[in-house]
Parts: sequence; structure tokens; C-alpha cells
Amino acid sequence: MSISTHSLRKNQRGFTLIELMMAVLILAVIGSYTGSTLFATFRTHRLIEEKTNMNDVGTAISLRLSEDLSQLFFVESYQKLTYLKLTDTGGRPTLQLTAFSHAPSSPGARESDECELTYKVDTGSGEAKTLRLLRKEQPYLDGFSEENDMEGFTQLTDRLSQITIELSEDGQTWQTAWDSASPAFMNKIPKLARITFELENEDGKKQFFESFVEIPLSENLSMSSQTTASQGNSSQNGQSGSGAQNNNQNNSGEQNTNE
Repeated sequence: MSISTHSLRKNQRGFTLIELMMAVLILAVIGSYTGSTLFATFRTHRLIEEKTNMNDVGTAISLRLSEDLSQLFFVESYQKLTYLKLTDTGGRPTLQLTAFSHAPSSPGARESDECELTYKVDTGSGEAKTLRLLRKEQPYLDGFSEENDMEGFTQLTDRLSQITIELSEDGQTWQTAWDSASPAFMNKIPKLARITFELENEDGKKQFFESFVEIPLSENLSMSSQTTASQGNSSQNGQSGSGAQNNNQNNSGEQNTNE
């Protein structure tokens, strides 16, 4: 009886302290490796998501600005309802223009596509070091006025690091200031626009965007130019008509001489 009890106790002995420490060490190594792998995976996923979101926001801003500038138009008139004004104060441009880019509020709405647009750059909220890009659309033409209040503006982004808007008549000389009412650019609008800006996320990583915009309606749509063109065509037609009459008279004179 005593022999069997002794052998049973011998077979039921537990782990030694060294074996337990080795097991804990192995589990710690596996846990550390698994944790670091999971952390790296989550961090990579977050970075990819932030970059994708920033790219989506930047693309949307580029498309919005490009569409508005491509629909820019100017008509010279005494009412001065159409205009283009670009200013840049300390790297914070303000763009005001008239364009054909108004979208109707509903599919059946009888609304004109003419509108007045304003883009402004403002400081971000709170302790953010980035800037805000704001847009305002007025679905009718009322003439140029300075935008000092913040009513009616929609925030496109609050992660703007820097932005530059440039206009050009020939694609070689670029201007960061333009006023269709000033002597330098009187009744003129550019043929090209260049937009460059950077977005910055919370980690300080930046992404650069650049787009070029062709402005199809760069010609002045004034009534005076159209009248001048029509008068020119009329004078040409008159000259050709008088020339035809002179030819007819010469031909009749030749016939009389032959007779």
C-alpha cells in the first residue's frame, strides 16, 4: 500500500520554477511580437485612411475650383454686374467672380446658371495651425461688393497649409492679383488659371495638389465689341456690294461702247 502511494505521488509532481519561468518568457515573447504586429497593422491602416481622406478632400477642392473658374464670364456694361477680382494678402488669397456654375436647387427649378462666387482663406478654429478654405455662392448677379462678413460661406476644408491662385493671359506670365475694373486689367479676364495648395493632417504630414484650368470664355462678351464686329461685317458687305455695282456699271459702259 505504501509503495503504490509513493509511486502515485511521484507521478503527480508539478512544474518546476524554471519551467514556469520559461513558459512565461515564451508567452511574453509571443505576446510582444503579436502586439507589435497588430499595432503596426492598425497604424498602417490609419495612415492609409488619413491619406485617402486627404486625397479625396484635395481632389474635391481642385474640381470645385476648376469648375468655377472654367465657367468664369465677363460682360462689359454700364451696370457692372460681372467682374473678376483676385487679391492675395500674406498668402491668403480672396477670389471673387461671376460664373455660369450655379446648380439648380431642384431638377425642375427655373433658375439661371449665373451666379456670384467668393473664395476666402481664413484662420482655423481653436489651436489649429492650419487654415480654412471657404466658399460662398450667390445665385444672382448684384455687382461687386467687398466681403467683410462671414455669412453664407461654406467650409471646404480646415486642413489647408498653403494655397496660391494665379491667373495668366498667355501661360507664361502669372498674376496673383487681378481686377477687371482696374486700369491694368480693364474689362479683361485671363485665359488660364493655376491652383496650387497643400493639405496637412493632424500628424503634420502634407499632400500637394496642383491643377491648371483653361477659361473658354476669356473673350470680353461686351455689346460694344459685338457691335463693332457687326459694323465691320456690314462695312465689308457694303464695300463688296459697291464693288459689284461698279463692276456692273463698267460692264454696261463696255456694252455701250461696243454698240
